[in-house]
Amino acid sequence: MLRIVTAAIFATTLATAACSKSDAPSCGKVVDHTADLFEMKIEGDQRTKAIAQCEKQPAKVRSCALAAKSADDLMKCK
Repeated sequence: MLRIVTAAIFATTLATAACSKSDAPSCGKVVDHTADLFEMKIEGDQRTKAIAQCEKQPAKVRSCALAAKSADDLMKCK
């Protein structure tokens, strides 16, 4: 399941254009919300990696991920 979450975060990287990250939600919140959507915990090294991956995302993708109400919504964030 962790691979699915990591893949979801990584997939958004491949489909996005660069934009300012200054108004982006915190990656800690994004990772926690993503974990909640998949009903799992992301801790330790995996959390660190997920946050690092998130930090590469544009503000629009982070905001979309934080607003997602389901895993399907999350997968649409580009």
